[in-house]
Amino acid sequence: FGVKTAHDTMEYQVATLPRPWKDILREEKANTAPLDTCPPASLHSWLDTKMGSTALCFPIRESNESPIDKFLVCIIFPEGLLGKMKQSGFSGYTSALAALFADWTPDSRLDLARLLAADDNIPSTGGVCVWSQALSHPDSGVVLMGDSGHGMWPSLGQGCNAALESVSVFADAIEAVSGSVSSGAGCRNIDYSTSSHKEFVEAIAFEYDGLRRDDALAAVDLTYGGIGGTKVRGTSHSPLMFKVQMMIFMILHKLTIGLVPMPAMIRIIKGDSARYSTLKWENKVEMYVAYGTVIGILGFGLSKFM
Repeated sequence: FGVKTAHDTMEYQVATLPRPWKDILREEKANTAPLDTCPPASLHSWLDTKMGSTALCFPIRESNESPIDKFLVCIIFPEGLLGKMKQSGFSGYTSALAALFADWTPDSRLDLARLLAADDNIPSTGGVCVWSQALSHPDSGVVLMGDSGHGMWPSLGQGCNAALESVSVFADAIEAVSGSVSSGAGCRNIDYSTSSHKEFVEAIAFEYDGLRRDDALAAVDLTYGGIGGTKVRGTSHSPLMFKVQMMIFMILHKLTIGLVPMPAMIRIIKGDSARYSTLKWENKVEMYVAYGTVIGILGFGLSKFM
């Protein structure tokens, strides 16, 4: 298998605060628009541009029937910084969290610092993005799923989802080859009773690769772009253009009352059922529109002064 890899240069730590997200914010912040009407299960993010850190936070609950009374916090820092904070213990986190979560109550930041400084809470990198040239080797009867064929950083939280989807597609490939469903990758149906075991296995491996490769690698590409990315981690587009892209399409989504969908990256996190290859294409179109909009505005502005 030909494989390309990219190692993550960011570190992550996760902790769960036992309180609703609005109780974490300072009162004057929690009661301001649009937070006062924000849905209880909304994704929240924070950014500290000076340190290059980000936080993605998710309200959670024990079950569908229970109230949303916990807040899952994932902090993301450039490689090496969380390790240094960990060595310094509780005090190592307090100043960094104060800068990142300036609108949190002091008690909430201190509680998070204690959870992050706990001995069993170890910082880790996002691992490795893996692009495999193929997801199967029919002659050997080998198929790749999950991290072996399409490993990805946790930027979009899609690693487990993509792995489970690959298992489901593999089951579809078996059904397609056995003739119980129509084939999706152009593989002929095989009568197992008259074919050798090797032929049957080869056909399944071929079918699986045809059904899954484009979507699996698109998931890695989207994750590599991540939320904003930087020149040293992921996307080649600047964080500023990424924000412009998100802003333009969120505005269009609101103005058209949902006719224009939310940005593809946001929809991925929210669990959109579209194929990864489709979302990758939509994200590329969004970026072109963002660049075109910026160039158009600059051109219009220049024309007024000439």
